[in-house]
Amino acid sequence: MALIKIMNFYFVLSIILKSRYFSDRETVVKAAVLYGVLAAIVLIYCFITGAGYAAYTENTFGTKGFFVAMNDVGLTILLLNILACYSFQKTGDVFYFIALIIMSIGSCFVGSVACYLGTAFILLFFALSILFVKFEDYKSSYKVKLITLLLVLVIFNYALVKVISVIQEDSYLSKKYENIGAIFLEASGRGYLIDASIKTITNFNIFDWCFGKGNLYLIENQHHLYLGDPKSAEVDPLDLIGQFGLFFSIPILLFPIKRLIASIRSFIKWHNVLDYWCIIAFCCFIGHAFYGGHAYTSPLVLSYLAVFIYVLDNRDVNKYI
Repeated sequence: MALIKIMNFYFVLSIILKSRYFSDRETVVKAAVLYGVLAAIVLIYCFITGAGYAAYTENTFGTKGFFVAMNDVGLTILLLNILACYSFQKTGDVFYFIALIIMSIGSCFVGSVACYLGTAFILLFFALSILFVKFEDYKSSYKVKLITLLLVLVIFNYALVKVISVIQEDSYLSKKYENIGAIFLEASGRGYLIDASIKTITNFNIFDWCFGKGNLYLIENQHHLYLGDPKSAEVDPLDLIGQFGLFFSIPILLFPIKRLIASIRSFIKWHNVLDYWCIIAFCCFIGHAFYGGHAYTSPLVLSYLAVFIYVLDNRDVNKYI
């Protein structure tokens, strides 16, 4: 079942790359962004009204609304926010600008550090792309640059104070994030899970290293080591190698990394908007896989990562020859 979840990415990718129903790139992009907008609106509604499910526990900041997993919907909105940033700069359509504002707000209401940092990361590079980056296919006016600079200063000042106050006032978050340095060193505070996963994997024999031991074995063994709630490490490389072994997991882990490297090379050569935002998207995806998990193993996230591959593979190559 876990392998089928991952293969969903390749099913979606094969459909949108080969089906005649997805011949219009603009339609595919707008439909994807619209999903992100609707998901963000649901999160905003649930946060304001108190409907749905809390992100962590009751009486703490954040919501996952009516979604199954907050990490999945959080990363999906981050990726689609990046797609909206690209589409706005490429087309100038106000719909995409409104979409990126709604998704930026909605992702913050998830209440996770991954969404806070991811949203800040995206908006920072959106501002940098307007103020400093020289593209071959996009140029901002001095008026837009001035407005962007003022917005950056105002939003950064407000958001920084707001996030710090939320963490300090929320008993769960203040306890969880009291040592920010340790959070980064231990990959989002899952130190005991990571330690248990590493101890489990290091005891593998050669056959296990090649083909894994399955998700149930990992969870039970990690539970036995630390007597906590039975959970996976929620660090995708560890979970994938433990479940499927190197034989299956390495090609899966390397695929986005290879596309990231290809986008970096293309951007260095052509300085275009698409490669710039694809670099941001793949970095966000890979970073979340290590920091928050639920990237390589989420059918929802992988379905919208496939849209980036679709856009890359359907661009007008004649413009860059």
